[in-house]
Amino acid sequence: MAQLNLKDYLAQFNKFSKAEQLAIAKKINQKTFESLWLALDADMPDVEMSEEEIMNEVKAVRYANRKKLEKIRTINKPTYNNEKKTRNTAANSGLR
Repeated sequence: MAQLNLKDYLAQFNKFSKAEQLAIAKKINQKTFESLWLALDADMPDVEMSEEEIMNEVKAVRYANRKKLEKIRTINKPTYNNEKKTRNTAANSGLR
């Protein structure tokens, strides 16, 4: 089988219908995921964990991410001018 360079591959790929291109892209994505998963799985240790331990790990990550998100929301929360109840933005402050 002859090797295609990227330019030739894309030229061939573009000859397919959009539906066929989508099917090809999904297949490539699946094959890429499988190969990456196998590589990662080979590097990961086999550790015996109970279902409870697994759920504790999941919850720890979930709650840690939730706290980070809440912190970001607090930092980005808009402030309001108490007198007019309008957002303090550059447009409202005459800084345009």
